[in-house]
Amino acid sequence: MTTFPLDSAEFGTQVMPIQHRRRSLSKPALSGESNHAHPRGRLVAMFGEHTGPVHRVAVAPDHRFFITGSDDGSVRIWDCTRLERNLAQRSRQVYKHAPDVRVTSLCFLRNTHCFATTGSDGSLHVVKVDVIETTQGTVKYGKLRVLRTWQLPTEDSHVTWSEHYKTEDQSIMMLTTNTSQVYALDLKTMETLYVLDNPVQHGTPTCFCLDSQKHMLLLGTSHGVLELWDLRFRLRLRSWGFSGRSAINRILLHPSCLPHQTDERNQHEPVPFTVCIAGATNTSDITFWNLNKATCDLAFHSTNVDQPAQAASIGRSTASRTFTLHRFDTLLSSALSDQSATSTADALPSHVRALALGSPLHISDANDPAATTKKSDAYLISAGPDRRIRYWNLANPAKSRIVSGLAPDELQPQFVAVEPTTMTSAKVWEERRRFPQNNNDEAVPTKQLSSRIINTQTTPVAEVPVGNDGQRRANVGGRRAGETSVPAVQRADSTRPSGKVDKTKAISEHQQMLLRNHLDAILDVAVVEWPVRMVVSVDRSGMVYVFS
Repeated sequence: MTTFPLDSAEFGTQVMPIQHRRRSLSKPALSGESNHAHPRGRLVAMFGEHTGPVHRVAVAPDHRFFITGSDDGSVRIWDCTRLERNLAQRSRQVYKHAPDVRVTSLCFLRNTHCFATTGSDGSLHVVKVDVIETTQGTVKYGKLRVLRTWQLPTEDSHVTWSEHYKTEDQSIMMLTTNTSQVYALDLKTMETLYVLDNPVQHGTPTCFCLDSQKHMLLLGTSHGVLELWDLRFRLRLRSWGFSGRSAINRILLHPSCLPHQTDERNQHEPVPFTVCIAGATNTSDITFWNLNKATCDLAFHSTNVDQPAQAASIGRSTASRTFTLHRFDTLLSSALSDQSATSTADALPSHVRALALGSPLHISDANDPAATTKKSDAYLISAGPDRRIRYWNLANPAKSRIVSGLAPDELQPQFVAVEPTTMTSAKVWEERRRFPQNNNDEAVPTKQLSSRIINTQTTPVAEVPVGNDGQRRANVGGRRAGETSVPAVQRADSTRPSGKVDKTKAISEHQQMLLRNHLDAILDVAVVEWPVRMVVSVDRSGMVYVFS
């Protein structure tokens, strides 16, 4: 009786995860291209129902809907099928915490339509979403039902990250708190199985991930420390400290370590444990670490406009066995004072804050072996305070691109491999910006281009007066008396060759850019694979964007 799935009647029947769903490969995407092409950056939908920053977005296991959690205390459910059909763009259901309670974490229960949400008051709520598919092919959403509630025993503590997994006889929810504790909660009996105490001097836990066998837990902290725990023996095995002393924002399991990939390995081979880490370094890096060997094998670097890349910041020494952590004891007070002076997004403007894995659809077709997807189809989506969404091709990083956030006259950057240095043997792929060229075929400098963008946007506001009737006045070109006709671009840089710029066109382009791109720091991203491939991103202003 202990192994009988009693929770199936309460949490709902198991749904087929998208990675194992058998579906047609010929289904067109929204843009008319193959659904396996990389995201093109076409804006599909934009939601503004949240009244506070949106920190988390999670997609249902079968990708029928996704949820967003905000500081306004609400969790909203968005239907993916309505995006494809271009119907009314509004949330289907809303779940609200108590007043003045922020949503601190979100996750779905494994292979169900139930999600777990935690609040800043230390509460945990497990909510079920009833999805009903009618005979006409439409989807209806029933009233949300709260199945479980739980409260942290420690006062003034809250959950910072949560994940769920199932064993043969248990349904376990893993939780990390701002008091550096790790809770294992059984959702069947609502009993605490065990509590792990992480060193407080290593920082507040920010995120974690589990290996494919759910035996190991890798935890990241706000001070750039990685903690490896063995959940079988409740032991902390190792600790690594990054030299950047920056917060670890995301940890994801590499596609080669996913369950359907590890099942195909040789039984005598060790279980791979490779992770993708966003943050921890002083630059905009995504690092790939092989924890079995404690080495960094690969890194992606996205360069800011006015900030050069630092490829040497990723070194083997950061994972050295002799690397000590005593420096965090002496630097803890100064680090806390720095964090209280400025917000995380403002203090770390170049760091990757959001990371999502676009795992390949594990499709098997006996009649067409070529239709079976492989792990080489996997990719990463990253975003951060620079308001840009990047697509990283794991099989061929040179084909990576920026999905959203480019200026109207900015070209797609080049992604090139950097030669390994003496400090590291890891292969580094760096983003290098490209800009339009002038009449002399010389590259436009970065700062010069930025001033062009600012002046073309702001100058016409003062130069084109508007009458009481709402129409422009008859003065030629919108000029005042005695003013010479000098284009805004030439005023920003008098050394450029003479040439007229259409102000109306420039204003229109920038208005379109503002409508298509985020206007504030992006806090989280997710990938939707059904009914078509889309990227969902949320930002600090409370906006939710969906790109195809």
